[in-house]
Amino acid sequence: MLNNTQLLALLQLPNLGRKSIIAMAEYALLTKKNVGSIAEFHEFVTECKSRKIIRGGTSYLETEINTAYAFALSIEEASENADIQITSFFDKNYPERLRHLKKEGKTDSPVLLFSKGNLKLVDECPSVAIIGTRTPSIGGNIASTHIAEEFAKEGFNIVSGLALGCDTAAHKGALNVGGKTTAILAHGLDMVYPPENRALLQDIIESGGLALSEYPLGIRPQQIYFVERDRLQAGISDATIVVEGKSTSGARHAVKTAIGNQKPTFYTQYSADFAAREEDSLFADSPTLLKEENLLATIGQLKDGFCNK
Repeated sequence: MLNNTQLLALLQLPNLGRKSIIAMAEYALLTKKNVGSIAEFHEFVTECKSRKIIRGGTSYLETEINTAYAFALSIEEASENADIQITSFFDKNYPERLRHLKKEGKTDSPVLLFSKGNLKLVDECPSVAIIGTRTPSIGGNIASTHIAEEFAKEGFNIVSGLALGCDTAAHKGALNVGGKTTAILAHGLDMVYPPENRALLQDIIESGGLALSEYPLGIRPQQIYFVERDRLQAGISDATIVVEGKSTSGARHAVKTAIGNQKPTFYTQYSADFAAREEDSLFADSPTLLKEENLLATIGQLKDGFCNK
């Protein structure tokens, strides 16, 4: 079986994706490979290549593998010093929701998770993702806070991405009522983006919540990482609620993941006093409308669904 150091080293190698790494680890487990030393690790990678577990034309030099391995060791040490937990896909405490995450029918789970705070939160209580634009209307800001408060009061973990706007309002809504909330980040946990939410993230962790990322320390935010982050928001949640956003909103990636994993998605309805839905809204064709009058019923249905799993 591959250990976390070896998995982290594999993640540093070019042209080697999540699916291939999980397949390699499963092969090691199935064949009871003893991959202890760096030399054995290099032999194992070469064997996976010859057996076409690693596809494509990429081969790795011993120096590349040595460099990746050394990097992995440094990340593990830095994570331990920063009180950051590293959890692999093969660990018993890896969140079950993410273990079964799919994209077009194939595994789309992170190989490793980096967390600070209460990782058990992901599986021990129902979760709802509340997401939306970074520049919400007054109505969108109020709706994010209100919906988060109502769900948090019923014991839901409020999941969002710590971005400005709807995400910030959702996290704060959970904290307002003494609830729990999870911030999924698109970078290593040695930084906070946006920096304006540094204190908020600290409050989330200190209140029994969770900061979660699939990226090791030192990884800075990039556009593609936000897309990847969005799939995790839907992946760990029983439902996804998009408060406000246009058709180009990053929230569409979370919606796509939720639908692809057969999880309900909702958009909010506003009164004329606050905001009308935009014509190019992401949710123009959404089948599920979340109205104030059915909010509590929706919470009850999702809670019952979680309890009956």
